[in-house]
Amino acid sequence: MKRLAIAVFVVVLLALGIARCGRSREGETKPPESAAVSAVEAKPAERKPAEPTKAAARPRALTAAEKAARVENIRADYDAIRKGVADELAAVAAASAAGPGPFGETQVFLRRLALLEREQRADLAQVLDERELEDFELRESSTGQLVAARLGATAATEAQRRAVFRIRRDFDDRYGFVFDLAREALAERERARKEMDRQIRAVLGEDLFAGWAAGDAR
Repeated sequence: MKRLAIAVFVVVLLALGIARCGRSREGETKPPESAAVSAVEAKPAERKPAEPTKAAARPRALTAAEKAARVENIRADYDAIRKGVADELAAVAAASAAGPGPFGETQVFLRRLALLEREQRADLAQVLDERELEDFELRESSTGQLVAARLGATAATEAQRRAVFRIRRDFDDRYGFVFDLAREALAERERARKEMDRQIRAVLGEDLFAGWAAGDAR
């Protein structure tokens, strides 16, 4: 009887040990509920694809009449500004008539004129395309009129005239309104003029360039 009680006790101990072992393994393999919830919460939310943005509406193209009107307004505005600058210069010159001449003031006004030329071109470029802007400057600018006077009655092609215009315009943009008498400035201007002549000769050829260069001697 005593042996039977001992055997039952051992069996009960073994059963308890197996149950504890099972719960321990279950705890190792199955995460607690709070950990599972945390894992779900830590998962980044799925992003919805961005909605396609609507293309910005393009401005309506100007008609030829609208372009002409805007160009005329721009030209009139800058003509009025240039007239004001010229009137200021004339007043300064009149006040300095007895002196050596307002050369310093003249330089200031010439720089203002050069700036106005660039600003007018920028404003016109907002209305005209590249070809239309060049056509305007060929007709209206002093550089365009110079090209027309020297090459208009020659055998120069349209392409040659436009190429010469661009070369001369670049030179005039840099030096057309600047008369710096310092030795270094004069040397730089002469170097640039010779380079301009070299480029124009390459475009026109010797015969046409001879006629072009003759204009500088007049």
